[in-house]
Amino acid sequence: MTNLYQVLGLEKSASADDIKRAYKKLAVQNHPDKGGDEKKFQEISNAYDVLSDPKKKQEYDSGGSNGNRFNGNHDDIFAHFFGRRGGGPQQPQKCNDILKPYKITLRDAFTGVKKTLKIKLKAFNLDKLKSCNDCNGMGRIKNIRNMGVFQQVFEMQCNSCSGTGSKNLEESAYEIEKTLELNIPKGIHNNNKICIDGCGEQPKVKNKKPGNLVFNIEVINNDAFTRDKDDLHSSIKIDFISSLCGANIQFNIMDEDKITFNTSDFNIVHPNKKYEFKEKGMPIQGTNKRGNLYIEFDVEYPTLTEEQKKGIKEMLK
Repeated sequence: MTNLYQVLGLEKSASADDIKRAYKKLAVQNHPDKGGDEKKFQEISNAYDVLSDPKKKQEYDSGGSNGNRFNGNHDDIFAHFFGRRGGGPQQPQKCNDILKPYKITLRDAFTGVKKTLKIKLKAFNLDKLKSCNDCNGMGRIKNIRNMGVFQQVFEMQCNSCSGTGSKNLEESAYEIEKTLELNIPKGIHNNNKICIDGCGEQPKVKNKKPGNLVFNIEVINNDAFTRDKDDLHSSIKIDFISSLCGANIQFNIMDEDKITFNTSDFNIVHPNKKYEFKEKGMPIQGTNKRGNLYIEFDVEYPTLTEEQKKGIKEMLK
């Protein structure tokens, strides 16, 4: 019969605190996720389950139990003790994402657009790969440093396979071509990112899933408009007489919208002043609303003779 005290390296006189400390140290050292033996981990968990419960411990100490009745999940004990899950089914690790810049025009950002792209991916025939023995195909090696009842785990790249996890990576590599549709929404901002699942770095080992392809959107400046968040700024040249007496203006916004107005609506037009047109700016991403448009008038002043100046002065009196 297994001696539960010996499993935890304790004497029968051990206190509750001694039992906790012993379990904590041994559970971390022997957990399967850290390279430990699963059977040993189960024995440790079973011993702690019995000896940490006063009723079970009393029954075991009196010889009424052999200590082998535990039917629960050993990882549940670990999770309860450490406040986290320590095992169970592991989710496949994901390969690295690939980040690519993608340039669009301000008009593309205004209208939204779909782009068809062809990409090439470097994939690997996993059945032909020979796993690196030094890192078990993981590409990284763990070093464990004991610090009293705690352990510090360091990870570093495996030198034997240069972090690839394989001994014959290039021999098993092949190229695949994919056609993608990149949907760019209205109102997208500079440096927004669009993610394409599974089109990033491809697995070099069987327990990994593909990374993602991430496009970093770069919006190219427009000669006619300047963007400020969801607002647009532009300018219009008018002559001096129009600035005083008014002029009919038809203004084109990205070849998608127009506004028509008379400058006399503003009375006298002031140069370098920004005039606001509500909800005539950029679409606000994810909504049906738009920012504002601000137009600045560049007034072209005529060259006047002294007689013309005198006449204007008399008229304005």
